[in-house]
Amino acid sequence: MKQIGKILLIDDDTITNFISSKAIKAIDPTIEILIAQDGQKGIEKLDEILHNNEPLPSIIFLDINMPIMDGWEFLDKILQKNNPQLLVISIYLYTSSVYIEDKNKASLYSIVKNIISKPFNAEIIKAILVENNLLAA
Repeated sequence: MKQIGKILLIDDDTITNFISSKAIKAIDPTIEILIAQDGQKGIEKLDEILHNNEPLPSIIFLDINMPIMDGWEFLDKILQKNNPQLLVISIYLYTSSVYIEDKNKASLYSIVKNIISKPFNAEIIKAILVENNLLAA
């Protein structure tokens, strides 16, 4: 069953965030898109959502290479919080440079569902939305 969706984009590239938002909205305009410019702002946004008892995003698209707090540090912070609500969010690493080292490191994080390359295309977005019950198959 399709649920109302919320997606958090964590990326320091404003153009990528704009394009990603438009691509997701083109597939399902009802999905709420939240944006954070780095991992620290992403953590703050999740903390604010939890504090306000709002629904958490179902999906996070997380860039690996960012200033202030990169994707790996973000993942470590999420795990350190040891909050079961955060551990069920589907996190997809979203990067323009997929190195084998990144794939290997990502496999160490059970909360990472997959690594996808920028920019994403409609088929990838649809598959992820279906997999997370945000879009009917």
